[in-house]
Amino acid sequence: MKKITIGMNTNEASLAGGAYFYRVIADEDVWDKDTDPNIIIKTQVTKPDNSQIWMTFQNASQYPDKGLQTFQVEFQKGKVVDIKNISKDTSC
Repeated sequence: MKKITIGMNTNEASLAGGAYFYRVIADEDVWDKDTDPNIIIKTQVTKPDNSQIWMTFQNASQYPDKGLQTFQVEFQKGKVVDIKNISKDTSC
């Protein structure tokens, strides 16, 4: 389907959305300060914690009627809780 939906885990979202940029604030009770954020993202599938994670994608499949769009996905406890379209309307 290539569309991210509420409730997906970090792996499912990355597979559905394609390439992404990320922001991670690690759960200090679980992770050392210098832990690779990619490890934190991947571990949320099997051991979700209180890390704060946002992935920013750009594709044409999330909002097919709008074409290529940029959107941000927020995760809590390893699951998608919010999807925000952050594309700006531009006129040619």
